Parts: sequence; structure tokens; C-alpha cells
Amino acid sequence: MIATQTRVAMKHGAGGRSMRSLIERVFLNGATGAAADMDDGAAIPIGDQWLIVTTDSHVIQPIVFPGGDIGRLSIAGTVNDLSMMGATEPLGLTCGIVIEEGFAIEELLAACRQFPLPFRQRMTFEYVLLDGVNDSVREARDLARLLKGIRAKINLIPFNDWQGAPFARPPLPRILAFQSALLERGITATVLGIRHPGVVRAIVNDAGFDLFDPQGPTVQIMRQILGGSPDATEANPDLAARQFEASEQMRPIFELMKQDQDMGQGDGYWRTYLRHSWQRCTTLPGYTYADFANITVPTLILSGDRDEFCQVEQAVAAYRQLPAGELAILAGHGHYMPPAAICLAVCWTMARASSLAVR
Repeated sequence: MIATQTRVAMKHGAGGRSMRSLIERVFLNGATGAAADMDDGAAIPIGDQWLIVTTDSHVIQPIVFPGGDIGRLSIAGTVNDLSMMGATEPLGLTCGIVIEEGFAIEELLAACRQFPLPFRQRMTFEYVLLDGVNDSVREARDLARLLKGIRAKINLIPFNDWQGAPFARPPLPRILAFQSALLERGITATVLGIRHPGVVRAIVNDAGFDLFDPQGPTVQIMRQILGGSPDATEANPDLAARQFEASEQMRPIFELMKQDQDMGQGDGYWRTYLRHSWQRCTTLPGYTYADFANITVPTLILSGDRDEFCQVEQAVAAYRQLPAGELAILAGHGHYMPPAAICLAVCWTMARASSLAVR
């Protein structure tokens, strides 16, 4: 009988009388109110509505079976419990996956790739940074490759060290370098919107639409600026610095870039950054303005009327292809637009979108 048993048996997880008896005796002992209701989920009152929270865990063998795998099964119980509680507007999904020692990481990631994520949501991976253990740029790139094919976001957590701890928190430059390496493995929001329209909610293209014009002069201009010649094949950082400094429109952008890179990765790293930027800045993305028709989310094309690099005509051409586009031409601004001007344009666009939705 359950009262005399001292070990958990298989039957205690089968959902029947033994399981209920175990929960009541061990977990609900002394519980009151909602905690003692033994329902399919916790019902939390919020104003005149209810928030339903529940989760589920599974152990299965084999992990892949006809019609599914542990990645899909892991939320089946959660969805069923929410349905039984009458929850009709899901805000998120929780699940608990029991993983035994020796389970292959590749098999776990394969299950993550099959996980039925809700529309426009991503799977969060928490990565604890340990000084000198897993905080190098190479390991950041390995991490990005490992998560390829997963709609993921990575929460970087620098180790919170204490006196006598076996590990230490990485210095800030290494943390920022790790973060930058992850960002470099991504793609711009505009290309992401073309390839995967359901992944993003909105896009602001801030003077970055010129690369989508194959007939435009952008590639030759960037080769000239970064390499010193329209036919250059690699960046010359010191020569590029002189050209940036000589341009009234590019000088403030260059100064901000130097400050960001050197603070994050050490003095002089801006030269390495320019070398890494060569391929991205001198190669067309393979898409044109016609592909903007695939971007279904609200998109703001932002340009200055005095921009010498991204022409207003190009901004208009991009805007005309967008199903849900807005166009903002900032008077008196060139290629560099201060954050206040950008925020003003974005806020105006959001307010306009809200007013249109109400009508």
C-alpha cells in the first residue's frame, strides 16, 4: 500500500490512483487554496481574467517514433491540460524534458528543431560564460553553428562568481566579443524578413536599402572607401579611416563604430572589424526590391534627404514593393541619422499604424 511504501514506483507516474495518492501525501501535505485543487493547471486571477499555467514532463523510448518525437510530445500534455482548463488564448508554452546522463547533444538539438514553436516565437538557450573556459570567439561561432536551423535566441549569462568559486566571470571585453561573434553569424533584419516572413514582427530599414539595387553604385563606393579603389579585393583599414574622416556624412558613423568595437574588444579592433565587414559591404545580398513583396510585416524605410549614399529614389522604389510599408524621409539629414531622429520616425510610424488599425 502507498502508506507503507518508501520508494517511488512506475505506477506513481501513470496518472492513476497511486499517482494521486503520492501527490496528496507528499506534495500537497499542508497545501491550501489553489495549490490543493488538484486541477489540470494553476488558475491565477488577474483583474477580471484568469491566467492558466501548467507544464508536463515525459520520458519515452525510443525518442523518435512514427508520427513524432520527444520534441513534439514534450508539449502534448501541456496543451491538453490548458484545453481542459478552458484556456483559449495561449501566451506561451512550458515543458519539462527529462534527459538522462549520456543523452547525445545532437539528438537533443534534432528534437529542438522539431519542436512546434508558436508563430513568431523563438526557443531560448541560456549560456553561462565562464572565464577562460567557454568564452572565446571561436566557441561563440561553434555555438552559432550548433544551433543552426533552430529559431533560437541566446541569453548570455556571465558567471556570478563568489569567493572560493571554481570559476570566474569573464572580463567585459571578452563578454562583448562573444556577443559580437554571435551577432556576426546572423543576417540583417531585411533579408530575414524576405526569407522567413513569420519570424519578425516589424522592420526598420535605416539607410540600408541601397544594397538591394543591383544597378546602384553601392558596391563600387564601398570598395573605394574600404579598399581605396573600385577594383580593390580587400579592406585597407588605415586608408579607409582617412576616407571616412574626409566625409562629413561618414565621419560620425566611423567614430561610433571605432568606439563600439574598441570598447568591446580592445584598442585597435576597429581595423579587424573593417576587414570582417569587407565581404558584407561589397557583395550584393542576392535580392532586389521586387523581393520586398515577400515581407509581410510592417516595415519602415528611413532615409535622409541629403544622403549621398542611399538615394531617396531608391527608398521610394523599396517602399513601393512593401505590402505593409511606410516611408520616412528626414529633412536635413544625410547618411548619418542621430538616434533621436530615428526614434521620432519609428514612434510616428507606430502611432500611424495604431490609428489605421482602429479605423
